[in-house]
Amino acid sequence: MQRKHEEEIAILRNERARRVQSEQSHHTNLNGNTNSNGNLNGNPNDNRGRREPTPLQTIRLTGLLPFTATIMWAPMPEKASPTFDKYDISTDPDYHMRAFVNAMEFYFNNDPVLCRAFSLSLKGEELSWYNTLPPNTMDCFATVQTLFGRQYASSRVQELTAAKLVNTRQERDESLKAFMKRYNETARRVKDVNHTFIISNLPSCLKAGYFSKSLYARLPKNMDELQERVTEFIHIEDIRQSRKEQ
Repeated sequence: MQRKHEEEIAILRNERARRVQSEQSHHTNLNGNTNSNGNLNGNPNDNRGRREPTPLQTIRLTGLLPFTATIMWAPMPEKASPTFDKYDISTDPDYHMRAFVNAMEFYFNNDPVLCRAFSLSLKGEELSWYNTLPPNTMDCFATVQTLFGRQYASSRVQELTAAKLVNTRQERDESLKAFMKRYNETARRVKDVNHTFIISNLPSCLKAGYFSKSLYARLPKNMDELQERVTEFIHIEDIRQSRKEQ
């Protein structure tokens, strides 16, 4: 397992090295600190005057963690990191990664901090996977993202086609509120679907009734108007249901 991770990380670092070299070939040396051999272990910022860790210190810090000395010795913020939901293998890894980055971005805009904090969003088997990453190999958060996404690729929510939305129909005894929740969830999973299609497709998906007729008669101009009209009819439906139960 560790050998596999090492090979994957080496490939990713070589790919990044080629991209960096390509970018550097179009620019002059920045701050006199351009790394011409593509070695990505160095900090792209000017670190002159910063004392490098001794070999013994490096071993102590990186012996159990997957990050390079550059990441391990980067200054960490004094304030505590935000609280994260722990990743569950039943969850789409891309959703988890976005939630983690969004939470961190609000507090810290710093690649080493992202690297060091990511394990705080893992638990159980997922944390055990993280602990199998080879020590002193990863030098950026992009590598963490890639490896995490590959490891849990089978948990990704599959994108749907527009045909799935067309065939999403309101059941005979299904409330408008329940159906619209299901319809909107499906629409979010359809790749490249636009608001015009979501609106124009809706009337044919509804069971026959006053709301579907009103949409056929006059389609909403935008999603805000659609939401207003849906909310209005859900309210009417709730009142009718309440009267039936009395």
